[in-house]
Amino acid sequence: MLTRTSSPESINQMMSAAFGAPQDFTPALNNVATVALIDDYGCAIFTPKGFKTYVLTIGLLPEGRGAWGADFLRASIAFMFTQTDALVLKAYTPKSIPSGFALARHAAGGYLADNTPDHWEWKWTIAHWIREVSSVGDAVALMRAAGEIEKADEVIKRMSPAR
Repeated sequence: MLTRTSSPESINQMMSAAFGAPQDFTPALNNVATVALIDDYGCAIFTPKGFKTYVLTIGLLPEGRGAWGADFLRASIAFMFTQTDALVLKAYTPKSIPSGFALARHAAGGYLADNTPDHWEWKWTIAHWIREVSSVGDAVALMRAAGEIEKADEVIKRMSPAR
């Protein structure tokens, strides 16, 4: 089950196991705006980078790669768009990790925003996400249930058909 955490110990342990080398995300987790999500086989860290924009770092254990990882990424993106102030999510996948390309490609609502010699930049916007995976009404209901009332009202205003 996807759980939000602020525990550097659990995140660092999971990320170290996923990357096969010691990792320390404590500085990022010390920022109260950082969102860290963890589940059985992976974790996702969303660090703030600009106005309602977050950058994703994901770590998956071998058991979490493939379909489980794609589901985890989709659930993490849904969490960010429905339970936080996020309007834009980004991820930078090193070209040395081609499986990262495949994972990001399967996450609904995202698109390849940039292709540099060193990495692929993926981007998800709330508007693309809603169109891909949900209805405006369903997304707004989730936002309101999470206390994101202003965000829900803004989504209705911007995404409802003109009258």
